[in-house]
Amino acid sequence: MRGYATRWWGGIRERLAASPMLGGILKLAGGTGLAQAIAVGISPVLSRLYTRADFGVYTLMLSTSGLLTFLATLRYELAVPLPAAASEARRLVFIAAGIGGVSVAALTVLCQIWGPWFFTCVHLSGATAFWWVIPVAVATQAAYQVGYFWALRTKAYRVLAVTRIWQSLSSAATYLLLGWLVDGPLGLLVGLLLAQGAGVLQLYRHFRATSGEPAEAARGGLAQTAREHARFSVFGSLAGFLNASGILLPALLVGGLYGTAAAGDLGLAVRMVSLPMQLIGTAVAQVFLAEAAQLIREDPSRLQGLFFRLTRRLSKFGVAIAAGGAISPWVFPWVFGENWHVAGHVAAWVSLSAAAQIVVSPLSNIAILMKRQDVQLLLDGLRAVAVVVSLWLPWRLGADFLTATAIFSLAMLVLYGLYFAVYVTLARQLAATRREPV
Repeated sequence: MRGYATRWWGGIRERLAASPMLGGILKLAGGTGLAQAIAVGISPVLSRLYTRADFGVYTLMLSTSGLLTFLATLRYELAVPLPAAASEARRLVFIAAGIGGVSVAALTVLCQIWGPWFFTCVHLSGATAFWWVIPVAVATQAAYQVGYFWALRTKAYRVLAVTRIWQSLSSAATYLLLGWLVDGPLGLLVGLLLAQGAGVLQLYRHFRATSGEPAEAARGGLAQTAREHARFSVFGSLAGFLNASGILLPALLVGGLYGTAAAGDLGLAVRMVSLPMQLIGTAVAQVFLAEAAQLIREDPSRLQGLFFRLTRRLSKFGVAIAAGGAISPWVFPWVFGENWHVAGHVAAWVSLSAAAQIVVSPLSNIAILMKRQDVQLLLDGLRAVAVVVSLWLPWRLGADFLTATAIFSLAMLVLYGLYFAVYVTLARQLAATRREPV
């Protein structure tokens, strides 16, 4: 038995040594998996410490800050893994950080002026005192993203995994402690800031250790680098905002149309159903970005094979998500309490689109890598329109919250099919182009 275990472990080590991509996925998935295990473990406690309305406030703040983060840095950090020259990548880091700082300062002023009006529109007039959460959340998340993409470029998967664990531990402790001490959503909101921003210091230290030259020397040529990547940034930031709209905008619409408690139901359902996406899909997407960027520089003909290999593996997780969603109406009330029975039915519908998302979203970086941000922009614009129409029209016609959720989920399922068809076409176009004689 001991000999068998030794041979088994030896085989695992050989496979990891032969496949750096697999090792990267496992490191990121391991760190994210532990972080998600913590989140799942405390969820039944949180659902009893906080009300549906508290979760609604949390979900709406998360959605708002998440959408604004995609505009804060104009997404210059997305280009960090791409340049062959490290000096150019360093300049992109400084550009993204600088734009982010200016954006957060402007957002702070706007939140002070227009915050009460916004909270009234999304049925959160009682949360006006928490206006500061939005700019702070954008600042922490933007800073984390800038450092994250530098770490992806250097393939520092272990560093990234550690930051994910630190985010989960610090936010979980905050959720529990403040939820016990203070009534209302304060614990969820402070935990949100830690869940997004904890780990920034580790990423900054990694950047200083691997940047290779003093910051003063790296700042030379910032304007030229910004101009060279301006088209990438404009399309990337707008496409990223529209892409995030498909995930974050539904909560804002549901809160505005059906109330804060409904937004809380949707928030918990999405949080549980999207766990495989956060665990597996996010890790695959990040490693795919790093590995595919290297293949495009060195051997583009291998990119198509990587694309379809990951598709086959991810489809198995899609089936598992759909199966889990089918039993959610019975599981949710038992795990989270009777007050969350509606969330169980929401999860059953949302799982259909989540099953398609875990197959399609990790591969969406192929449009960015091929510098076809225009294609991604068109797709994400179509999805943003579909999100609004599929939720607003049922409400306008008098449908209840669950009916609107079903229509929304089916619309997203169809759109993910369109996304996949486009990404397959791009992958094949790249392979065909590289086979043409020079």
